[in-house]
Amino acid sequence: MNILLSCMYMNPIRIVLQNKPSVFKRSFSFLLFLLFFSHFYCLQGQSLSFYGGPSVPFGFYGSNNITLKESGFAKTGYHVGFMLEDQRKVRILNTYFQFSYNQNAVEGEVIKSFLLINAPRTKDAFITSPWSQFVFLPGLKANWFKNGYDLYAKAGVGFGLFRSFSQMRYLDSALFVLTEKSTSSGLLFNAGLGMNVALTNHIAISTGMDLLYANPNYGRIVFTDGNGNRIDLSENDEVIPFQTIQWHLGLRFNLGKK
Repeated sequence: MNILLSCMYMNPIRIVLQNKPSVFKRSFSFLLFLLFFSHFYCLQGQSLSFYGGPSVPFGFYGSNNITLKESGFAKTGYHVGFMLEDQRKVRILNTYFQFSYNQNAVEGEVIKSFLLINAPRTKDAFITSPWSQFVFLPGLKANWFKNGYDLYAKAGVGFGLFRSFSQMRYLDSALFVLTEKSTSSGLLFNAGLGMNVALTNHIAISTGMDLLYANPNYGRIVFTDGNGNRIDLSENDEVIPFQTIQWHLGLRFNLGKK
């Protein structure tokens, strides 16, 4: 996260986020890449679902408590994605791979109140971009088949790329703070329920809900002057849990012969 302090009468001061090592991120991404294309290797009996719907934050992620540093001030947003499922055999348990993008806006007026308490010099502030997350998620799906429809429960452990919101703060007529998005990665947990209603032998309406949880860590903020010299160090990591319930509606397509 880069915060650029600009003033007409002084040298700029930059605040730079120290990123965590990315070895785990690269390794896990490569593993998910292999899982995804191993599913596509044999299309016989696979299904591919496309979906979207509202994303409702809860817990610390959706909290508007300005006295807690864990509050995310997130509002109801949206998510879109797809799920590839192994259905080569009709069975109670099968595997799936899910990819989705999630976005939640931020309560701008609450952020202003938060800044007035924690940064009294702030005169005004507004949000320039929202929270956003990319989710890569393999898991297991339990099915209950009936004539013309099926019910399911699913659970998975995957990988997420989490991006913070950004904001602009005005301190006075000359000095402002621009906060750019910071990115973190880590494990993400998922549990969901849903139903598929057949329209034809190859197309079904899919609906359901997913609960997602992750605890991303955006690292430590390092203060440097215009020459790159450190002038301060924050010992506290930015930990704001990602907690959301996603409701979805979409279509499932059966690929190949059943």
